[in-house]
Amino acid sequence: MLSRDQRVPRRLLQLSLRASSVHNGSATSATTLSRALQPRSFSQVISSCPPVPQDEYDELKSFLAEPVTSGPTMERAKEIVTGWMQQYVDPAMLGQDATVMVMVADATEDPQFVMQVYTCLRDAGVSPSPITLEYSAAACAQLGQWRTALQIIDFMHQAVEIMHPSQDIYENAIASCHVAKKWMRAKHLLEEMRTYGLEASPELHVASIRLCIDIKEATATRVLLDAFLRAYDDELDEDEKQEIVIDLFHASINAQSLPQALFFRDELLARHYPVSKERYSRLIHLCAVKRQWHKARVLLQQFVNINAPPPEAAPSNRYTDDIYRLLDEMQTHDIDIPLTVYNAALRNFGQISLLDDALSVFSDMRGRSVIPDATSYAALMCSCGTRVEQSEVFINELQRDKCAPTLDVVHGYLLVPSRAKQWEEVLRRYAIVQNDAPLFKDLPLESDVRIQALVAVAYGRLSRAEEMLRVFTSMKIKGMDPNLHVYGEAMLAYIRQDQWRHALMLFDHLFQQQTPEMQEKRVLENFPMLWDYAILACMFGEQTQRAAMLYDTIIEQRVPISMVTGERLADMLTSIPPITLWKAFKTIPSLHRTKTNACLNPRVQNAVLKRAVDENDNTLAEQIVADGMQQLNIVPNSMTFALMLRLYASREDQENFHLWWCRMEDAKVKPTLHIFGVLLRQLGSLGVDCEDYAAELGRAVLDIMESRGMSPDTVCLQNYLLLSQDSEHVTRALAYVEDAMSAATQDDGNSAQDCCELTPRLLHTLFTALGNFPDASRVRNLLKRIVQDLPSELSEDAVAAFCAANNGQQALQLLRELMDAPCALNDEHVLFFLTNSYTCEDSSVETDTSRPRSGNGVIVDMASLLCESDKVKMEAGCLAFLIKHVVELSKWQQRDVYETSTQEEIDAMKKLLMHTFSGFSISQVTEFLSKVIDRDDLVHVMSVLDELQGAH
Repeated sequence: MLSRDQRVPRRLLQLSLRASSVHNGSATSATTLSRALQPRSFSQVISSCPPVPQDEYDELKSFLAEPVTSGPTMERAKEIVTGWMQQYVDPAMLGQDATVMVMVADATEDPQFVMQVYTCLRDAGVSPSPITLEYSAAACAQLGQWRTALQIIDFMHQAVEIMHPSQDIYENAIASCHVAKKWMRAKHLLEEMRTYGLEASPELHVASIRLCIDIKEATATRVLLDAFLRAYDDELDEDEKQEIVIDLFHASINAQSLPQALFFRDELLARHYPVSKERYSRLIHLCAVKRQWHKARVLLQQFVNINAPPPEAAPSNRYTDDIYRLLDEMQTHDIDIPLTVYNAALRNFGQISLLDDALSVFSDMRGRSVIPDATSYAALMCSCGTRVEQSEVFINELQRDKCAPTLDVVHGYLLVPSRAKQWEEVLRRYAIVQNDAPLFKDLPLESDVRIQALVAVAYGRLSRAEEMLRVFTSMKIKGMDPNLHVYGEAMLAYIRQDQWRHALMLFDHLFQQQTPEMQEKRVLENFPMLWDYAILACMFGEQTQRAAMLYDTIIEQRVPISMVTGERLADMLTSIPPITLWKAFKTIPSLHRTKTNACLNPRVQNAVLKRAVDENDNTLAEQIVADGMQQLNIVPNSMTFALMLRLYASREDQENFHLWWCRMEDAKVKPTLHIFGVLLRQLGSLGVDCEDYAAELGRAVLDIMESRGMSPDTVCLQNYLLLSQDSEHVTRALAYVEDAMSAATQDDGNSAQDCCELTPRLLHTLFTALGNFPDASRVRNLLKRIVQDLPSELSEDAVAAFCAANNGQQALQLLRELMDAPCALNDEHVLFFLTNSYTCEDSSVETDTSRPRSGNGVIVDMASLLCESDKVKMEAGCLAFLIKHVVELSKWQQRDVYETSTQEEIDAMKKLLMHTFSGFSISQVTEFLSKVIDRDDLVHVMSVLDELQGAH
């Protein structure tokens, strides 16, 4: 590339020659140039613009005679050229006018202005002169506009009639490629020049090679160096060649390009140029930085003796041994060990969490008075693995040394407790470096994606969904790209906030934004956390159809979902037959894999097996277990046997139940609650003749469970209670329920975990069995606690069972105690007591020939009690019962013998109706009664309305 001083005189001469030919009346050369560059003949083009003003043309010539780069003269020249671009540029513009415009722009030393002029002329179709092309190419070189430079070369070749290929234009085009970092274009231009007999300057060759070094293109580096040295073999002496190769060697070292540095070292040796200790040292240091430890040892050995065999490499599983050997050998041969080498060793040990090795190197480093920097401490903390206390020691040492920390240090400081799953510690440390440690105050912590990812995950693992989503949202707003762990935690946080739709939208967003490289490497398909939470979101949102779509993709792409997700899919996708699920799940190893792989986990198999058992499909159940054992090497566990035993217990298939029980004993499987529950169920199906023996065996089962420290669960107690209603038998179940009740009211998580879960079915079964229990007060006390402390859906079933199993006096006594407690009774509770008064043993149900009778007239006492309380809620159910019985009994009084006891019952129930209606207006009560009673039957309750009218 020519300098301004070299090129201006020649161009001025060409300009003067062209101007002279024009003033002599000859326009031949201009016409020839126009024909060469444009397909049409400009001699036939009529100019749409007037010729440039002569006075302005003369002004520009004067400016070119004495150019300046600033001041009014320069501004005036620019103003004239700008005006010409706006008014006088068209395809028929005279060549010398266009050339003058470019020369003036070049004289201002403003390459941007040169490009504006060139672009204006080009876009207007003005044929460029050689000077225009050369000056424009020079501007491209300064601005890095390589595409325009290539276009200029094309124009140059089109103008073959008036100019030869220009070395200046080629060199400037190559220089523009250098500025734009287009190494391949520069290489092609160097090769293209040779086809025209041109050779770029040595400086351009070296600059092209340096560009390839910076881009780390080793092959291009070799090709360009060979071509350069071959082209200038005669012109460069050996000292110059040596200096060039050495300079390029150091350039590759500075660019951290080990392959190219080794190439130049080999080139030096091949040309028998000396390789000094300093150059070997730099190369060894670079190998260490690149963690090529054995290669560094080989180079060190070659420095000592070029003909010596290379040192033996450490085994691949102990490759870090080469680090110690290299450090020892460098010390032996007096090779300097700088901080960068020590840091490379520390980072290597930090990457694989080898703390002892890192401490050894750090100690050696301290012993040699090498002062550690932030990189050293960051690597040391990474080497801690999960040893949180040791990382705290390092951060304290960094602060004592007043070493300026970096974001890498903070990342390492947070990474250690994150690896140890000490999430509170992650947040504590982040708060310290963010607010309390002055040494860290200027670090942009909130702009580092690694640090924010650790904080976000910590919030997520602590179930602090709001804070997690705040950090995640901040990361996205700032344009960060969170890792997939953060996305997974964000999905879970949305689910925890009952925003499962947002979780699914985030899942879809990831797939929409994935790059082709991610698709090729199946990054999302191989990250099961996302799929697990997508299925969880479907479960929370009851999105069965979406779950089925995800299931299809999971099976098609062999996504390694977790076992718990496999269980969820088996439970959710009831529309998919169990046999189809089982065939699909067999093909996904992650659903069965264990840490040891000695045998596979039957967890997902059991989930599908449960579906088959629930559908009472013994053939499929047997097939699933057989496939697991024979095809997948799955060993059945206690749940597998419990499910198979439950299947045959429900089918009352004694033979197969016994077969699977024997298989379980042969497998030496430890019985669990599920197995004991199934065993108690099986005892209940032994037959009427075996009831007493089955109950005795049931009690023996409870004894065995207690001896093993196991408390029966809900299913066990339900099946146990069904064996017998003997008081001694039922007492044991009652004690367990009382313990569970105490644990529930104490709000003790540990105690509640050891007790059975109180369910409506269990309580109903228990109080049904307690119908003839001798200690009635104990039963009532338990029921009173249930009504007081448990949700109504539990207490309602318990009260219903008690009322169904006991006589009216027992029910009345319970009602009295509940109201004395006092307990808040709802409509369902009261309805069960009212119903008991007409359905217990002492009562009479209505027939065609007899009226319904309340046992011992207990309805009268119940109504009286209920009228005295304000805590009783009587609504539609109770009102319907009372109205129905008042109407029916009133009809019996009319068509049959009048009975005083019946009238007492009617009056008591009417009084209770009046008590219930007392909070309503007469019109409201009348409207209600007209809707629930036939018009002909209203007469039987008119007295209630009359009494209410009188009361109001």
